[in-house]
Amino acid sequence: LLSSDPGGQRNKLGLGLNLPNAVLNLCAYVRTVPVMSGNREGGGLWFGMNDLNLIRFEIVSVSPGANQVMATLIEDGNVTEQQTVPFTGSTANLCLTLDPIGSTVLARLN
Repeated sequence: LLSSDPGGQRNKLGLGLNLPNAVLNLCAYVRTVPVMSGNREGGGLWFGMNDLNLIRFEIVSVSPGANQVMATLIEDGNVTEQQTVPFTGSTANLCLTLDPIGSTVLARLN
């Protein structure tokens, strides 16, 4: 799928999930984090109902050669919570733990 939104994913894969009534872990292993240009490119996990209501957990290029791990909660198209930490590694394991009973999501970098 392609997005024309400048802040959206240019190449995304959407999967419909019939979530269980139990905790679900989604993980993405990034084998080689490339040197990026600083134009906010990156990749990771996006989970939610649509582009207006989701959590994004991603590695983002913030300046040439400098990356951050960013967890962003978006509700009704507005960023309601965001946490960032510098990232200097060459590999990453990004995990989201989804708890439908407790209505919580935990973002974890391993």
